[in-house]
Amino acid sequence: MFDHHSREYADGWKSIYAAARGSGCPVIHSENYGGFHVLTRYADVVAAAADYRALSSERSFDDRGQDVGLGTTIPPRPVRLGNLEMDPPVSTLYRRLMNKWFTRAAIERGRARVQEIARWSLGRYSAGAEVDMVGDLAGPFQRMLLFDLVGLPLDRWLGYREESGHAPASDFPADDGLLPGERRAIERARFFGFLADSLRAEVIHQREHGGTGIIADLATAEVNGDLLPLEIVNELAVMLVAGGDETTVSTITSTVLHLYRHPEERARLAADPALLGAAVDEVLRYCSPALTSARNVVAPCSYAGRDFVPGERLLLSWASANFDESTFAEPDTVDLGRTPNRHVAFGVGPHRCIGAILAKTAAECFLEELLRVSPDYEVLEDRIRPAYGDIARFNGWDSLPIRLCPRYSGGIYPGLPELTEARIAP
Repeated sequence: MFDHHSREYADGWKSIYAAARGSGCPVIHSENYGGFHVLTRYADVVAAAADYRALSSERSFDDRGQDVGLGTTIPPRPVRLGNLEMDPPVSTLYRRLMNKWFTRAAIERGRARVQEIARWSLGRYSAGAEVDMVGDLAGPFQRMLLFDLVGLPLDRWLGYREESGHAPASDFPADDGLLPGERRAIERARFFGFLADSLRAEVIHQREHGGTGIIADLATAEVNGDLLPLEIVNELAVMLVAGGDETTVSTITSTVLHLYRHPEERARLAADPALLGAAVDEVLRYCSPALTSARNVVAPCSYAGRDFVPGERLLLSWASANFDESTFAEPDTVDLGRTPNRHVAFGVGPHRCIGAILAKTAAECFLEELLRVSPDYEVLEDRIRPAYGDIARFNGWDSLPIRLCPRYSGGIYPGLPELTEARIAP
C-alpha cells in the first residue's frame, strides 16, 4: 500500500507515479494514516493547489487541543507551520507582511552578501580536505543565510545544527507498531519544540530592542493598529527557519552530485556561471526537494474524474507533476538548459513558497563559488547516504562527502563570518 514515508517509496517514487499517471485512474488511494488520495497529473495538481475554497491547508485545534484542521502533511505536524497552514484571507495577510523581504529586488540587493556567506562556508577548509556537502558546506551556508535574514545571532547555528539532526533508528523498537511517518512525527515534535522555544525569546527581545531582520520587522508590525500577537510572530519565524533549510541544501547537494557525474556539464557551468539559473531550475524539477503537500477537503470537488467530499484528505504530488509527460518533453532526461521549465518544485497557488527567489539565488551563489574555487571536486560516492527517513518531507541527503581539489586555496575563515556586504532588505 502507498506510503510516502516508506523505503519503498524513497527507492521508487518516480516509477510509482509514472504508473499512476499512465493508468486510467491517475489517483492513488492509501488507507495509511487515516486514508488519503494522491493526485499525480500536472493539471490536477496545479488546479487543486489553487482551489483553497474546497481544499484547505488549515492546521487547527479545538479548545481541548484536539485536531480540527489537519494541515499540509500526512500525518499532521505537531504544530502549525505559519501561513503555510492557514487559508486565505488570513494566510494572505501574513504573507503580505513578509513579501517585501522576498522580492527579486530585495534579494538582488543582498546577492553580494549571499556570495560572502558562500565564500565563508567554503573558505573554512583547506586544499584536498574531505568534507560533507550537507553537514560541512551547504548546511552551514544555508543556515547562516537564514539566520542573517531573519535577524538571529549567527553563533546560534551550531545549536540548530545539532537539534535538527535525526533521532537514531534505535530510539524506536522494531515492534512499536508505528508507521514510518508516525515515528518521524515524534522526532519532529521534539525539533519544533526546540525551535519554537529558542525563537520565542528572540521575538520578545526584538520587539523591545529592535533588530536587523525579518523577526524585528514582524515583531513591530501592526494590523489594523494592533501589534501582531507574539505567538504569531514566533510561528512565522519558525516557518521561515525550518522551511527554508533542508530543501535548499538538497537542491545544492543534488546539483553537486549531478555535475560530478557529468563532467562536461560541470565544465560548461564553471566557464559560464550565467547558465546556473536554468541548471538549478532543472535540478529542482528533476529532484523535487519537496515532493508533496496535503490538503483537507472542505467542500465537494472533482479532480482526475473522481469526486471528493468533505472530510477526505488529498496529497498533491509536486514530484509527479514535475515528470508529467504532457507538460515536460522527455521528463526522465536532465536537461540543464530546459526552457520553458514550468516546474512546481516550489508549489503553486496561494501557498507557493515565499522564499522561492531566495532559494534559487542561494543555490546559484553557492554553486558558482564552489565551481570557482574547486571545479575539480571529487564526490566520494561509496559514502553517500540518502535521507530515506525524511523522504516525505524532502528528497535529499543525510551525507554526501566530497574531496576539495588539491589546488584549492581555503582555510582562511576559521570562525563565524564577518559580513560587510549590503543585507537582503526591502
